[in-house]
Amino acid sequence: MLGKMKIKNLYQSHASGNGKMLIYKTVLVIDHFRTGQKMKLLRMSKKLSLRKLAKKMKISAPYLSDLERGKRNWNKDRIKKYQNNLNK
Repeated sequence: MLGKMKIKNLYQSHASGNGKMLIYKTVLVIDHFRTGQKMKLLRMSKKLSLRKLAKKMKISAPYLSDLERGKRNWNKDRIKKYQNNLNK
């Protein structure tokens, strides 16, 4: 597992014409700092520099650095893109 990921169930009341309706949705909560730390360790274990990986991912090196340090938020697509480019 990459970092601490939790599934949270959120309930929200919604007023409708006949009273209240309960809205249920599931949200994935990612610990961005821990995810970034693990991603950095993966990158370093592949002996890949930050700049080379950023170039493969088509993002700037400072942006990738911010992701790895937890300054920016990871999402499912970024994680997938990161892992795909580590394996190329």
